[in-house]
Amino acid sequence: MSTMHAAQISQTEFEIDLYASDMTVAREIITGLAKQPKQSSPKYFYDQKGSELFDHITQLDEYYIPRVERDIFADNLVEICAEIGTDCAFIEPGAGACEKVRWLLPELAPSVYMPMDISAVYLHKNAALLADAYPELVVKPVVLICIQY
Repeated sequence: MSTMHAAQISQTEFEIDLYASDMTVAREIITGLAKQPKQSSPKYFYDQKGSELFDHITQLDEYYIPRVERDIFADNLVEICAEIGTDCAFIEPGAGACEKVRWLLPELAPSVYMPMDISAVYLHKNAALLADAYPELVVKPVVLICIQY
């Protein structure tokens, strides 16, 4: 593991605001609801509850993607980690439950892990669980602000 130590998540929090204003969000929602059939971007579903629901969906037999990903990681773990290299800044967009990085940590030794997600509460909860499980890992969550819940 990394020679850098952190007993908890870094106190530095990054937020990236993807919208210029609440009006932009309102316009996007109104435009989507005016279409036939009505539409709404999935990013608006990812509050704490929506993120938990998505985690449950990924456990369903019908949702095969996580199983395929897990198999790919398991079959190629050493090669993937060798390609990434040690002492890297490991950035994971859409980190959610921070599950994929757990698959890599037996072999990967990043200097910092930066999980990114749009659900701040869910991201911080899972980043804290990861930091507790791997106290030597520096974890710096990045909240992508699309809408405030």
